[in-house]
Amino acid sequence: MLTSKGVLETKDRRIDMLNARYYNVSEGDSRSMDFRNQPHRFRFLYAFGRTDVYENLRALPPAYVVPVSGIEVIPDEAQQLLRVKDPNFDAERCVVLSEAPPEAATKPTGNPVISTPKLAWTSKRTNGFDLDVNTAQPGILVVSQMDYPGWEAYVDGRSVDIRRVNYAFPSIFVSPGPHHVRFSFEPRSFKVGLALSILATAAAAVMVLRGINRSNQNRV
Repeated sequence: MLTSKGVLETKDRRIDMLNARYYNVSEGDSRSMDFRNQPHRFRFLYAFGRTDVYENLRALPPAYVVPVSGIEVIPDEAQQLLRVKDPNFDAERCVVLSEAPPEAATKPTGNPVISTPKLAWTSKRTNGFDLDVNTAQPGILVVSQMDYPGWEAYVDGRSVDIRRVNYAFPSIFVSPGPHHVRFSFEPRSFKVGLALSILATAAAAVMVLRGINRSNQNRV
């Protein structure tokens, strides 16, 4: 897919959902000028040597909130993929899950307030990131990266479930109001390795202390 031909001929939003914002295209590529012929999708930024740089105008943000009214429940993974590959699938207003989160069943009281959710990134690290989210209605926070085992999510310091959406992306439910969200990569292998390291360090310390005590007893 990530070739000139694949990018130009893909009509759905899968690449956009990966937050693929910039493309480097060699002038020697036979399809290089086709990017300029699609100004509604790509914006020419500059040329560096024999390479042109374009901005993907349809790329989705690194994270975004879809209102719960846009949830589409499709249990079968093959059917989920077909839905996501549909050119008419609007990833900014719709989200596909195998089952709806229980929290989404709670009906809001009063008239729903329609407003654009506000997201502000506060920290980005190799093994995690933090952002502040403020939404007027319940929604699904989608992260534009591949879902992978080992990630943990916290809302206002409380652990929450990560659910796979749109066939391949991690997400969490967010209730109305301001929240601090943190994603942290905490694979089980790391936790097991850390525990073993602590035990090994403790065992070594005990052995050293016993050796010192025996040495002192021999001196006496």
